[in-house]
Amino acid sequence: MNKFDRFVIKWFLGSTAVVDERTKGELGMAAIRAAFAFFVFEMLFALGSTIYLINADVKNYENTLYVTMLIQIIMTFAILIGFISIPLAKKKLGNKEISPGKKKKTMKTIKNYWIKMAPMEFLIYWLVSVALNANRNSFFNNLFDPRRITDALIFTVIFSIFMYLKERRSINVVKDDK
Repeated sequence: MNKFDRFVIKWFLGSTAVVDERTKGELGMAAIRAAFAFFVFEMLFALGSTIYLINADVKNYENTLYVTMLIQIIMTFAILIGFISIPLAKKKLGNKEISPGKKKKTMKTIKNYWIKMAPMEFLIYWLVSVALNANRNSFFNNLFDPRRITDALIFTVIFSIFMYLKERRSINVVKDDK
């Protein structure tokens, strides 16, 4: 397995995840199921959207575009959660067991990981929120609007803290056998 594959698996499962053959196999099966679910959803959604647009008297295609994008975003998250996150959580692949001596180092690793991820989260949220909320202003006027920057900063802080606490909760300290 190359470095990029290991990075993606650790990013998806958590920064302290153990990547072994069982983890790769379970994640592979979940990914195949999710890809099939995406394919089925997209085919049915395209068929439904086409039938709707042919038969409906649509006056504002911009709103229709926004509604279809919103449905696709919601279903993407639903498929990821339903076909990958929940099955992996049921198999306890997200839980990590560490010895008491490694607890402090592991907690520091998790904290540093989410601190390193914060600028990327900020940038993605900032750009997406500006792109979706044009409000009849130019993209660059909205981009440097203090409210957009503040919203992205607040989201980044709250999301990073939440994810740190979630990942920290998945760590189980086991007693050493003596």
